[in-house]
Amino acid sequence: MKKVNTGVGSAESRRALTPNEERRKADFDRIREALESEGYTAKDLTISLIFANVVAVAALIPLMIGSIALFVSLGYTEGWPQIYVFDLGSLGTGFAFLLLILFTLFLHEGIHGLTWALVAPNGMKSIRFGFMIQFLTPYCTCVDPLTRWQYVAGGLMPGLLLGLVPWIVAMGVGSAPLLVISIIMLVAAAGDVLIVLKLLSYPAGKKETVYVDHPTLGGLVVFER
Repeated sequence: MKKVNTGVGSAESRRALTPNEERRKADFDRIREALESEGYTAKDLTISLIFANVVAVAALIPLMIGSIALFVSLGYTEGWPQIYVFDLGSLGTGFAFLLLILFTLFLHEGIHGLTWALVAPNGMKSIRFGFMIQFLTPYCTCVDPLTRWQYVAGGLMPGLLLGLVPWIVAMGVGSAPLLVISIIMLVAAAGDVLIVLKLLSYPAGKKETVYVDHPTLGGLVVFER
């Protein structure tokens, strides 16, 4: 059986897999074997989660500065930069804010799953969730092959619904707390954006192409013939 080479670091590609990940890998190997027996060739489009996290952290400062500058230029200056609705000096309120952020991070993965389930042949049965403890990263994966735009839609939907749309609303109504949450959600979508950009930059020149989420790494594998 031909092995798909991954472009990620050894810490990710050689990490110990959980029992659920082992099962997903076995399912992926069966799909790969079936597709390759039909004449498809595989192209790895995975990314390093460590690199994605570095990009997310690097994007936070310019995104925050730019958003605050625009927010203030629109005349929303009262209570800024102190987030007066979220009095983070209060232990209880600060804890509640952290819980809200954690909830939205897991909601982010739920939106991935729901979007892909709407187009996947087996619906929600094809969706799997997990958490990579080594990289503090929750994740969602779809085990069914998808089309190019089905994969893109599922990849970008959390960033749009939890990040971009709330960001626009925050700028429209002058809500500093909503602005902060939207910026965090946009940063959380950095890995998704990197994966989609890598996918869109890959020339889909073959007549028949399917896209399969990688079972244990960030990104996907393209099969084409």
